[in-house]
Amino acid sequence: MAGQSTGGIPTGPKGTHWLRPYRGAGDDPVPPEGGRTAAVAVVLRPGTHAPEVLLIERTQAEGDPWSGQMALPGGRRDAADRSLLETAVRETREETGMALDVCGRALGRLDSVEPQSVHLPPLTVLPLVFLVWDGTVAGEASAEVARTLWAPLDHLRDRRNRRVHRHRSGGRTRSFPAIDVEGRPVWGLTRRILIDLLERLP
Repeated sequence: MAGQSTGGIPTGPKGTHWLRPYRGAGDDPVPPEGGRTAAVAVVLRPGTHAPEVLLIERTQAEGDPWSGQMALPGGRRDAADRSLLETAVRETREETGMALDVCGRALGRLDSVEPQSVHLPPLTVLPLVFLVWDGTVAGEASAEVARTLWAPLDHLRDRRNRRVHRHRSGGRTRSFPAIDVEGRPVWGLTRRILIDLLERLP
């Protein structure tokens, strides 16, 4: 990405100290008992006025525990994936048409996370952070994705956009902290990953 603007995102030889390094499959987390591992791509783009992160809105689908939610591109590791980095790149391409190994590069990783609800499958998710060129576009390349959007990091930081999201599951309604993005709540595991990102950025 020589000569490309990074929009103020630190990426130089010492510029990714705010991220944990990712050296390959040896850095992948161990699956939880009876569960699997997955990866999500935290895709940063310089943007016109401020850096942005790619979000997807999942299609409403019966049987999908994350149906209709705002999320980061990604998914479960396939047997053919040599690492969770390959999982993140493959899933992002399948969901948005974006080839991260062509239009950007990996910067590092955030802390792995697990769903907190007992109603969700046992899963350990590794967030991998990528930087893509200014002007890179993403689309809806899969029926699982209703739309894609780029959320400015300044918007995510602004506490005026913080909300409480009420979610009904298992016959009960619970309240969760959320971030409002274009009228949609970003909550749960996705919010936790984004807060981790925001707290790390210099």
